[in-house]
Amino acid sequence: MKSKQFINYGIDALLLVGFLVAFFLDLTGLEGHQWLGVGVAAFSAYHLILHWNWVIAVTQKLFGQITWQAKAYYVLDAILLVGLGLISVTGLLISTWLGLDLVNYGIWL
Repeated sequence: MKSKQFINYGIDALLLVGFLVAFFLDLTGLEGHQWLGVGVAAFSAYHLILHWNWVIAVTQKLFGQITWQAKAYYVLDAILLVGLGLISVTGLLISTWLGLDLVNYGIWL
């Protein structure tokens, strides 16, 4: 396996483990959950930056000559980006760090 590919799989594995651990609040406690959530979001942004050339290349060819696998990865990545973005934003809004008094807190939660 190539070194760069090994690093990419390592990053993906760390993101998955970080997300799963953060998902279970009982494992980390509230403070650890919040720090881990911010870490996963930041590491995801780093992952996106590392693969930005791929994003640009596939976006330019999305409706042209491109393999179905690349299109499927693109759609999956877009769904993950939107989902993680929403989780990160709402997580920060309800966090104890900001201390916001939100209307309809249950909806945000």
